[in-house]
Amino acid sequence: MKTIIRLPGGAWSYDQDKQLGPRGGFGTVFEGESDDGRAVAVKRLHVDAEHAAHRELRIAAELKGKSHKHVIPVYDSGIDAESDSYFVVMARAERSLQEELRQRGTFTDADAIEVLLQIARGLNEVGQLVHRDLKPGNVLLHDGAWKIADFGIARFVEDATSINTLNECLSPPYAAPEQWRREPVGQFTDLYALGCIGHALLTGKPPFAGPDFSKQHQHAEPPSLDGHQAALRSLLSFLLRKSPGARVDLPRVIAILTAPATSSSSRPGFTALSEVGAAAVARQSAQEAKQAAENAGREARKQLVDNGKRIFEAMVKRLFAAIRDSFPIAKVVLPDENIQVEDAHLKISMSPDRFGPDQFPQSKWDVPLFGTIAAYQPNPLYVWAATLLYARLKTDEAYRWYEASFMVNPMFGYGVPSAVAREGFQPFALLDAKKIDEVAGPAMGVFQFAFGPRPIDDENVDEFDDRWAGLLAKAAAGQLEQPRSLPL
Repeated sequence: MKTIIRLPGGAWSYDQDKQLGPRGGFGTVFEGESDDGRAVAVKRLHVDAEHAAHRELRIAAELKGKSHKHVIPVYDSGIDAESDSYFVVMARAERSLQEELRQRGTFTDADAIEVLLQIARGLNEVGQLVHRDLKPGNVLLHDGAWKIADFGIARFVEDATSINTLNECLSPPYAAPEQWRREPVGQFTDLYALGCIGHALLTGKPPFAGPDFSKQHQHAEPPSLDGHQAALRSLLSFLLRKSPGARVDLPRVIAILTAPATSSSSRPGFTALSEVGAAAVARQSAQEAKQAAENAGREARKQLVDNGKRIFEAMVKRLFAAIRDSFPIAKVVLPDENIQVEDAHLKISMSPDRFGPDQFPQSKWDVPLFGTIAAYQPNPLYVWAATLLYARLKTDEAYRWYEASFMVNPMFGYGVPSAVAREGFQPFALLDAKKIDEVAGPAMGVFQFAFGPRPIDDENVDEFDDRWAGLLAKAAAGQLEQPRSLPL
């Protein structure tokens, strides 16, 4: 069924029953015609005027009428007043590079270099115009040359919709690290995608297979390309650098791709040097990927710790406020740490020390933050304490705050290296990662759990507050003593 659309450049028609290729992230392409019967391709974007607020689609202004050898000609673009939809009208190509890949499987080094060179020249023809979604599906064979299609569409969608919509549209196997980080993009972003395309041409697939594309593009090392030309391997390694500034620039890409291939038999010394250079570049890229992963790990850990601190501070504030509501003359001795009722006091504090992610090998816990809570009774002297752990106890669980008290394993008696245990106060807190790990691990040790570990945020908030308010009340009344039976 033919549909007529009217754009700034004139009237066009397209057949909704004749789709050219699969539906893409930004739009769907159909067979179309000009008003004089010329065959064209009409792309209907997945953005309507309601969401785009009638923004101008500037693809035509950028590309219309320009004589590019490696960019698909654009004839018209804009909003159709009748349908309120956005369209791009362009030359109809023979097939996409993605279709070529499916048919051929892989390309020889020489053929891959030729395709990459034509794409690079297309990027060079448009100057500083950034594609943002370069991939084999957007590289089309037209008039015997490989040409880039869809320039400007990603930018239009980004301007017209939310960034979340844009991320849903991007092609994960070819999206650069900075796109996953939602940082500014530039020509270096398209060059990263060119590196991914190079891998696809040589191996039949892009460098990263997912499913966690974000993590792989930002931190993983691309697979080796052993057996291919050293100069080509080096170039692709440079293009896939995690840092945009570390990637080779476009003029250098074109120079490398146009350098004449030299017979290894005629210049074995230079061939050997090229191999050494390719290996060095690969090592540098691997080191950069490792550094990027470490940096990301530190940043993720910092964010995790900051989140745990915020939850802890809110817990302390809530608990102390509830205690003062019940006992208005309670004294906060140290801000947000120590609250006193009569001669007894309750202290809750976070340790300045940090446990690393690998400090609990037996239990497999991860504990970024920890602290203590304790009720102190001066007469008769008694301390009831617990360890507070911001932890992930199982790999499939979220991080949250837990309360755990400890006791001496009856089989080992009291001859144990713990000042708290020697005083005879049970339950008590442990602050040693190795000892906590032994308790939580599968083997029996000197200590065991007296209580918990029990989550104390979310659904157990009131129970935690009431338990420690009750312990503070007992301490104030001189009634705090060792429980008649342990574990609790």
